[in-house]
Amino acid sequence: MHYFALLLGPEPTGAPDPAGMAAYQAFHEKAASAIRAGDALTPSATGVRITGGPDAPTITDGPFAESAELACGYYVFEAENLDEALALARDVPNAKYGAVEIWPTVFYTPPSQPVGTSWLALLLEPPADVHVPGSPEWDAGIAAHQKFGAAAGDRTNGGAALHPPATATTVRVRDGEVLLTDGPYIEGAEVANGFYFINVSDRDEAVKVASMIPATTVELRQLAGVLGPLATQWPTWTASFGANGALPWRRSPAGRVTSRSPKMPSRKPSPRRYTPGLATACHTMPADGS
Repeated sequence: MHYFALLLGPEPTGAPDPAGMAAYQAFHEKAASAIRAGDALTPSATGVRITGGPDAPTITDGPFAESAELACGYYVFEAENLDEALALARDVPNAKYGAVEIWPTVFYTPPSQPVGTSWLALLLEPPADVHVPGSPEWDAGIAAHQKFGAAAGDRTNGGAALHPPATATTVRVRDGEVLLTDGPYIEGAEVANGFYFINVSDRDEAVKVASMIPATTVELRQLAGVLGPLATQWPTWTASFGANGALPWRRSPAGRVTSRSPKMPSRKPSPRRYTPGLATACHTMPADGS
């Protein structure tokens, strides 16, 4: 099962911290077998938010100062179940100062070519507009995304749909204590619903492509390109989905095909407990990825 880990934290204001770089290096060495993709994001000042959908897109340039915690990086983990994914998130250095949101993917299509410093398009929806896989509303959304994929062509380079927010978990570590907050996040106006990698280097072209995505809001952020070779060490996975929005098929290295569903623990939702601290920016991922 693939899990999307969205790293959140205060906007970094200074140079990368050497101690933070060492912490990420240690995490990458420990978790390399589970990391399928990942990178830091450039500051939100270079980003764009697109609202209104493909028919009437409105472009808003960053920074996004209204948010206390901003997206500053991401990973795609492969884990046997949610508990394994949460254990990985707990060890991400950013969890000690910000937060790591873990979202099970409905399907994950890995990039077919290096992502470099291309763009991450994070799809956001109001909670009421997030639909369960296999529902008629979901199928209609899949059809719209297939139409987008045909129009975008090779300007997209993989991505994933995400399960509804009730399946998500936010991980924070404070004074050695792991704090878990289960979704849905009712205090949020919009929630993550999927992501694409936009395979262009020019910002204007990236905005043009992202404006075509059928989503209420798209947050477009450029990848920092600092994870290095670790970002391309995934196995050769194939991901596909049927017309009914079924969960993906997973092809093992030996060629055996199985299907998997997310395994959810029985925890009840808990209130968020967060005190802003000194930000260790996601940008401190070491350039060599080792």
